[in-house]
Amino acid sequence: MEGDEPTNAAADRSASFRFAVTRLDRRADLRDDPAAMARLLADEAARFLVIAGDRPMVSRAEAPTAFHDRAAATTLGALFDRAVFLGLTETATGEGAPWFATRSGLDEAGLAAAAGYEAGDLRTLAVAGSLAAEEYGAIAQGRACLYWHSTHRFCARCGARSEMASAGWKRICPACGAEHFPRTD
Repeated sequence: MEGDEPTNAAADRSASFRFAVTRLDRRADLRDDPAAMARLLADEAARFLVIAGDRPMVSRAEAPTAFHDRAAATTLGALFDRAVFLGLTETATGEGAPWFATRSGLDEAGLAAAAGYEAGDLRTLAVAGSLAAEEYGAIAQGRACLYWHSTHRFCARCGARSEMASAGWKRICPACGAEHFPRTD
C-alpha cells in the first residue's frame, strides 16, 4: 500500500536510538565452527562485554567502555566458556576484532574489588552517550542473548536441562534433541 514505507525521518529517528544499530558483522557462518570460535576467543584483539546481574560492567576510564580486553574481563570474572559470539568489527581490510558477551562469575564483593569498573544502567548509559557509538547495539544484543539463556535453561518440549550451542545462539536438549532459538524481533 502506498505510504506504508517508513520515511527517511522515521528511519533517522530509529537509528538515533543508541541501542538500535550495530556495526558488527555477526558472522553466523562461524558460529558452528568450534575451531573458528576457539581461535576468535583466543584472539588478542577480542573484546568482552561482561554482564553482572543485568548490567554491563563499564570502565571508569577517561574514555569509558563496556567492551574489555581479556585481562580486564578476567578481572571482572568473565565466564569465557559461556561466551556468546556477537560478531566481528567491520574493517576495510578484512576480519576485525571478535566481540563476545558473557556473564561475570563474581559476587558483589568480588565486583566491588574490581577497582575502576562499575555496573552501568542501560538507560543512564544511553542518555549520557559516553560510550563509543558502536558499543550500544552490541550491548543490547549481548544482554538480550544472555538474558534469554538465563530464562531458557530447560527444554520446552521435555523439561530436561538444555545446553548452549552455536556460539550462544541456540540451545539444544540432549534428552530429546529439540533445538531452541532466541527471539530476534
